[in-house]
Amino acid sequence: MSLSWLFFPDRVVQVEHEAEAVGHQLADKALRAEHNVQDWIQHHGGRSSNGAIPAPLDRSASDAASAAMLAQSSQWVDGEKKLKKKLTELYEKQQKGELLGVPVLTRWLGDDFPAWVTPGMDEQQWRKDVAEKYKQMRVEEDKWKEEMQKIIDKRERDLGITTAR
Repeated sequence: MSLSWLFFPDRVVQVEHEAEAVGHQLADKALRAEHNVQDWIQHHGGRSSNGAIPAPLDRSASDAASAAMLAQSSQWVDGEKKLKKKLTELYEKQQKGELLGVPVLTRWLGDDFPAWVTPGMDEQQWRKDVAEKYKQMRVEEDKWKEEMQKIIDKRERDLGITTAR
């Protein structure tokens, strides 16, 4: 957690909202660019190297997929929002002089995992549990990356993209 978050939480929230808006704008621009390419292909005949004319591209499926993607929940994003809420609670307590200097999580580890060390808690055990959970998360992240790479590789093969690896 950065010091700016502790000292300027309202500004951090504002910046996060602005960043989220920029993300949506970029997604919209990407979708428009995809549609522009589809329009160009259809307008210019869109013949492939073997002379075949591809079937018209259906934008409704792309639009629906984009809307579904933006609407679906992400366990990572949702977890970070929960952590932010918990750390806001801690910040409010610290403004009252309570729980100063306690170790805190930097990533959400689940609803059943305390976001900071509370009085009476074994701090060494908490730190050990955090390290173990982070290790598990890295394994999940690596597995996810492998799955995504398989999808990317398959997509590239399906599109005929060749890259030197």
